[in-house]
Amino acid sequence: TNVAFCLSPQRDGLLLRLMGWINVYALAIWLGGQIYVLPLLMRMEDRRTFLILRNALLLCLGYPLFTFTLLALLALALAIGIAIPLLLPLVYLPVGALASYHALSAALEDVERKRQKAS
Repeated sequence: TNVAFCLSPQRDGLLLRLMGWINVYALAIWLGGQIYVLPLLMRMEDRRTFLILRNALLLCLGYPLFTFTLLALLALALAIGIAIPLLLPLVYLPVGALASYHALSAALEDVERKRQKAS
């Protein structure tokens, strides 16, 4: 609702529009980080909420093109799942979980490869 309020055509003012776009970017980063939260919960031994969210945010910001491409594909699959209700529980949920898990695996492999190259 913040985005709809700040970016509505009836509102004037540069500061209000700026706040609206900041909200859009913050929402996109938050949604991108959510891709990694469930797989991180399964993989990490230390399951403190702050650590999980921090690591998900760092992965989202570290691999933005990969994350937002996957997010767009998952949004498209969700729209199809909503249009055809039987697909939502049978296809979207398992595919979304697998895509998130494999996205985390690919990102962690890349991090490990970069770490080995640096040392």
